[in-house]
Amino acid sequence: MNYDILLANIRSIISKTEVELVFNLREHMETMYWEIGFELKDFDEYINKIIKDLSIDLQMDQAIFEISYNYYKNHPVHSLRRKK
Repeated sequence: MNYDILLANIRSIISKTEVELVFNLREHMETMYWEIGFELKDFDEYINKIIKDLSIDLQMDQAIFEISYNYYKNHPVHSLRRKK
C-alpha cells in the first residue's frame, strides 16, 4: 500500500472522529446544562449563594452553574410558555 494513501485514510478517520467527538460533547454539555438548570430553577432568590456553595463543594467553576441556570431559564421552551 502506498504511504500517501495510508496517510490520507488515517487523516480521514481522525478528522471524522474529531467531528463526532465535538458533536457528542456539545450534545452532552447541553444536556448537562439543562439538567443542572432544572435543579437550580426554584432557587431564584438565593441563586448567587447556591452557585457559590455548589462551586466550593463540587470544586467546579461557578460559570458552569451560572451557564446552566441561565440556559434553563432562558431556553425558548420557557419563553413560549411565558407568552401564553
